[in-house]
Amino acid sequence: VGHMPPGLSTIDYRLTTAFATPPKEESMIPEKPIYLETYFGFLPPPDAPLSRQSGPVTFGSLNRFSKVCEEALALWARILLEVEDSRLLIKAEQMSEASIRQGILDFFSDRGIVKDRLILLGGTSHAEHLRTYNRVDICLDAFPQGGGITTLESLWMGTPVVGLLDSSKIIGRQISFTCRPLGLDSWIAESAEDYRRIAVDGARRRPRLTDMRTRIRDVYGRFARDVENAYLTIWKRWRGGEKPAALDAAKGKRKVHKKRQ
Repeated sequence: VGHMPPGLSTIDYRLTTAFATPPKEESMIPEKPIYLETYFGFLPPPDAPLSRQSGPVTFGSLNRFSKVCEEALALWARILLEVEDSRLLIKAEQMSEASIRQGILDFFSDRGIVKDRLILLGGTSHAEHLRTYNRVDICLDAFPQGGGITTLESLWMGTPVVGLLDSSKIIGRQISFTCRPLGLDSWIAESAEDYRRIAVDGARRRPRLTDMRTRIRDVYGRFARDVENAYLTIWKRWRGGEKPAALDAAKGKRKVHKKRQ
């Protein structure tokens, strides 16, 4: 599925979405695009109960910590300062290392966030990882590279994700690949200030979060239908004698290659 960089000229078609591969970029891609409504094939985890603990608003990040830049951490600190008594849960393998944990505590302490407002968790089993979402009200996506499977799992667990969109880079479009097909455009930020506003506003409207948890999962089943329709489109084109643009391009490249030999 074409949600990442272009593939090979020997491949005829590319299954993608208009968010991942804008039509204006078609000329940059060797495969002929077939547009889907959704891009993700997601197998729901068998152990994914929906529940929530009460208490202060808790923001969370369960991405690989290597994706989290200093600018993101600083923005998260601003959000915590604005939402009184809120917490930030960070779960990643690296949180098992004492030096990294202390570095994070020091970073937030320098910005006025006491350690009692931070929950730092290391690696666990996948089942326990999923249950961690039941402790989080809103996930804060990493940037400049956003989450992929992590975002899908978060939404499956009923936890909305605030993400920062950077349309100039494919890795910066991750949040749009996932949220827009699910009708969650309002959680996509186009600037750091927009990201902060969405997170703070979401924290102040917790009843809306409860409503979201009961309906997000209903949309996930569309991918299989989308792919079936794509295969049907490709088959109809083949029956009609249409050749994919990628096929012609591949033949042309092979001829050029022979001349160079």
